[in-house]
Amino acid sequence: MTLQTFIKTYKFQKRGAPKLIVRDIDELEKNIFVAYVDENDKSYDVKLVLDSAFNVAEHSCDCEQLTVCQHLVALANHLFENKKEKVVVKAVRKKKLTEIEQLIEEQDANEVILWLKNVLNKNKEWALTFKQNFGSKNIEFNKDIFTQIISECFISVAGRRKKLESNEVKKIAEAIESSLKPYLEIIFQNFSLDNYKWLWEIINLIRHYDQLYNHKSTRFIILCEKIQDNYIKQFLNLKDITLNEKIISFQVDKIFDKTITNFELLFFIKMYFFIKELPLLNKYVFDLFQANLKKNSAVIDSEYFKYHTRAEHLILQIIVNGQAFENHFTKFWPRTYENEYNLFLVENLIQINQFEMAEKYIEAQIERNYKDEYDLPYYRKLESIYIQTQNNDKLTELYLKIGLYTFDFNIYKHLKIYATETDFQKFYYKVSSKVKYAARYGHVDAFNYFYLLKKERNKEVEILDLFQYITNVQLIIDFIENAVEINAQLFLTNLLKSDIYSYNNSDEKIELLIDKITIIITKDIIVKTITSYKEYWTNEIYNRLKKRLAI
Repeated sequence: MTLQTFIKTYKFQKRGAPKLIVRDIDELEKNIFVAYVDENDKSYDVKLVLDSAFNVAEHSCDCEQLTVCQHLVALANHLFENKKEKVVVKAVRKKKLTEIEQLIEEQDANEVILWLKNVLNKNKEWALTFKQNFGSKNIEFNKDIFTQIISECFISVAGRRKKLESNEVKKIAEAIESSLKPYLEIIFQNFSLDNYKWLWEIINLIRHYDQLYNHKSTRFIILCEKIQDNYIKQFLNLKDITLNEKIISFQVDKIFDKTITNFELLFFIKMYFFIKELPLLNKYVFDLFQANLKKNSAVIDSEYFKYHTRAEHLILQIIVNGQAFENHFTKFWPRTYENEYNLFLVENLIQINQFEMAEKYIEAQIERNYKDEYDLPYYRKLESIYIQTQNNDKLTELYLKIGLYTFDFNIYKHLKIYATETDFQKFYYKVSSKVKYAARYGHVDAFNYFYLLKKERNKEVEILDLFQYITNVQLIIDFIENAVEINAQLFLTNLLKSDIYSYNNSDEKIELLIDKITIIITKDIIVKTITSYKEYWTNEIYNRLKKRLAI
């Protein structure tokens, strides 16, 4: 690959290359270039080897990217732009030998080799490093080879032990990444369906060996995700749409023939996040899913999907996004305890006016749920159904059930009109007691509900009693104008009894409250209220008002 072709091929990395600084370029030998490439506060050691025709023969960079990186492209770009300039071969100065290097120079070569053999036979970790550096450079894709590579990385550090410490996991992960780098580079640079399958062979083997050992680290999962992310990055920059489609089709077929693993599924979901922004590929994915649904009429109700709800959710999401749910809604139904999926399904059934089916699914889930908190979103869907179908009887029955668990004044107004007198009075006493209790502890929705209840019955003055207990300063600030209209002195008297201290709220918030009191309530009323206050203890409101007005 010529230098120019190399740059064009990896132009998505080149986008960031001009922002990098290429410095200290040395030509160690003819067409063997090394340089430092600075990226922000980091510096990377980069090497490019060119042949006599200026083709890229070899390359390396000490960054963490598994394939061609922007640092390599930056150096390549620099060399290409300056290729007509005279290249000066710098003389390499002889490096001063260290003490160890001096000792090696003084030894008999055969004795050193014998000593090295003994050391490598005793230290598997060093033996692996030696093999990585001096082993065969022939690249062959074979499951046995990958198994051997990954197995040796584990054994070199752990030996026969199955329990790993964090530092050992780190060593193994780094060894795996280093050993597999030449294979992954080929996969990333030569996209094909076969290479895609090899990618998963590698990932699944790493995860298999990960599960054989006892440790608490997520480093192996992170390594697999890093490999996946690098693949997606390269995949999305492919110009060959046909090749994109082959790989996507292979993965979609695995979803529908039930052979996909959860890890593969999560990878496809991550890939789809980017695909849906690309119109051609997004349409291709939708057409694949719709075609599979048409020819597999019973696929969704198979036992398999009870354990792969993520797959079913993905299928549903893609069909909904393609606006084809109305053609396939009979192939989806709820899954026990999968509330996110179930609510999404029900919502889409409601949108296409399949009210009877949606109601049936909701009632089944409510019956199975073991916590009331999970039921409320389903009740809200029932509410939507009954409102749209104008079924006041069912809506009234529903509101009598959920009205005590929501601070929704519209429910109160509905029940006042449609509930029986007996049911409404029972509801009123229960709900007023509940919202009053919650309001005392500063719950804003409960407070507003209680205020509307009292206002509706012309008993707003009763709301002022709550200010003996409320310590939510923002709530007090927001309501102060209404409170003053009701009875300024009674409001302030109750406020002086409340448990408000500086440690409950910020100093700024309390000062803001004092400012608002002095603006909205007349000085005469404030002075009268403070001078008539006879309690033994005083709160922050009392102390600050007295100081502010010099009472």
